[in-house]
Amino acid sequence: MQENEPQNLAFYWCTLFVRSLFEEGVRNVVISPGSRSTPLTLAFSAHSGINKTIAVDERSAGFIALGQAKASGVPSVLVCTSGTALANYSPAVFEATTSGTPIIIASADRPPHLRGLGASQTIDQIKIFGNQTVYFHEAGEPSTKSPNQKRIQVAAKQAVVNSIEHHGVSHINFAFDKPFEPEADFLKSIEKENHNHSKRSQTDYSQHLNETELGEKFWSQLISAEKPLIIVGPKSVNTDLDFITPLARALSAPIIAEPGSNIPSSKHIISGY
Repeated sequence: MQENEPQNLAFYWCTLFVRSLFEEGVRNVVISPGSRSTPLTLAFSAHSGINKTIAVDERSAGFIALGQAKASGVPSVLVCTSGTALANYSPAVFEATTSGTPIIIASADRPPHLRGLGASQTIDQIKIFGNQTVYFHEAGEPSTKSPNQKRIQVAAKQAVVNSIEHHGVSHINFAFDKPFEPEADFLKSIEKENHNHSKRSQTDYSQHLNETELGEKFWSQLISAEKPLIIVGPKSVNTDLDFITPLARALSAPIIAEPGSNIPSSKHIISGY
């Protein structure tokens, strides 16, 4: 089979990964180009259903993905090459962990037999972010075996589910050896297949908080409060805060709001404190 040819294997392996991400609702990837990550870059580029952003600087890329994920509530993917490129995601990783923002990192690495030998662009990438991630998977080298190919698809789904349900960063580390680029005709055939794949339905992780879900006890205590104060934190994409201003008006309550709450200005907001 053409996908099992050595020239095409790494690219096909990544194609399975990208398709699984798409099926789980992922729509954005921020790519910092590099030689070792070529199979990942081409696999994302070949899928018309995913929006691609190129950011040469990995530190900047991390915050672009962070913003995308905060706006959508669905993890954006970061793609980088091996070495210190991955370490430059650290500030965004800590921000994502602290704010509970879902992000997926797909890093390219040298294969095990080329690690620990002083090769250029090589650092220890295994669990590099420590306990800052909610999910880590060492993908290993691409394989023609069906169980291994199934495993990378499962890993993609687990990365999405964990980053959303546990509000944080998932990291999958890929080991690639040369050749990195697929045959031109195989790349074109995958692009055609992906065009049809992009029309498939996706998993919907959206959740919307309704003010009535806060519970009767909450509302009874709030209404009976003598001097209520409303404090509003950063707005989540899955949370509707439109009821805050009318509530403050009804209770004659002041509002202290973080800038990230996006609460519209009103006479109830205390702008300086």
